[in-house]
Amino acid sequence: MKNIFNGLKGLSRFWQLPAEKQMAVTLDEEQVYFCQLTLPMMPAKEVAEAVRWELALHVPYAEGSFYYDYKILGNSDGMQNILVAVILKKLLAELDEAARAQDLVLTSVSIAGFEEQGFNLVPDAAKRKRVPMAKLYGFGTVSVVVLGVLLISGGWCYKTVQAGRLQKVQAQIQNLSLWQERYEEQEARSQKIKVFSEALQKLERERLLWSKVLPVLGSSTPENCWLTNIKQREASNIVEVYGKAKSMEEVKKLLGNLQASKNFSKVTLAETNANKENNLGYKIILQGREK
Repeated sequence: MKNIFNGLKGLSRFWQLPAEKQMAVTLDEEQVYFCQLTLPMMPAKEVAEAVRWELALHVPYAEGSFYYDYKILGNSDGMQNILVAVILKKLLAELDEAARAQDLVLTSVSIAGFEEQGFNLVPDAAKRKRVPMAKLYGFGTVSVVVLGVLLISGGWCYKTVQAGRLQKVQAQIQNLSLWQERYEEQEARSQKIKVFSEALQKLERERLLWSKVLPVLGSSTPENCWLTNIKQREASNIVEVYGKAKSMEEVKKLLGNLQASKNFSKVTLAETNANKENNLGYKIILQGREK
């Protein structure tokens, strides 16, 4: 084993990657312990866990004293064939020491004759720790560029969002102005209607309205009784009704109907007279109700 190790030290320059100061080693299959497992088909994460548990039953090494890598060779009838390559931590530490002695980083330990399977017995944790400085510099440069792009994009997005919000607020203000204008117009119309209503109520208190007097007279006048003239005293609440009737009975009916309508505070027969046609002329005074 020591001779092989010394030989590796001398030959490692053939596997050196000068640009990144890495070293890759290929071992003979006698230096690696192989184990073949047959497991049911399952997701990759569950396969890794199953291999870890199965190795404890099949590998002749103490738990925690070895590293391993596995490859799936194929599957049939719902089962998958898995080949596991195991290396002692002690041997891996010696290879790592040889690489460090030449200021190199051990990144790959493969197996002769199994290149197709692509085994690499360097632990994943060690691979992550051995990131070349060139990659770190590249990653840092990319990070700075990405950060700059993000800051510029963020500023542009912020301005765009703020512009959108400002435009939305301006639209809302414009809508509010429109509603304010409509509200003021409605208030002006309401005020005009109020003034008109108050004027109408005042007019009703001060005088009788033809719109109320005429329908009452029309419905209250009996048969054989008719109207000849209607006058309203200027700026007063009194209406004078003139007419004729065949007899006094029709005049009395007219007086009773007008009083029963309850539209007037007072209904008075002011005068009567007979004419050549033996018709009875009359004058009735209607006084509106005080409000």
